[in-house]
Amino acid sequence: MNKAIKKEKKFEFILGLFFLIPPFLGVCFFLLSLCDVSGHFVNMYDLSGQWDKHGDSTPPAPIYLGLMAIAGALLVKNSLRYLLSQDDNAENTIDKQEMK
Repeated sequence: MNKAIKKEKKFEFILGLFFLIPPFLGVCFFLLSLCDVSGHFVNMYDLSGQWDKHGDSTPPAPIYLGLMAIAGALLVKNSLRYLLSQDDNAENTIDKQEMK
């Protein structure tokens, strides 16, 4: 496998993990708030709907976290196959096994 492609896929994997950290923390805080654990981070005071002058809008944080989770999952999924392959011909053996 080309070393440049392997470096690129490693960078994509790290970037994907970076994108998955905030959504993972958001889910953890949401689950803690369902279990009635109190705290400044758990209650997410800074994510209220009062982000505009009139106060009648939905906060953009759930959409942002959802898009980050989708992008991170796609980056990790597309790069993990290249990181786990041991030899240069790993793709050829996988393709041959799928044909059988």
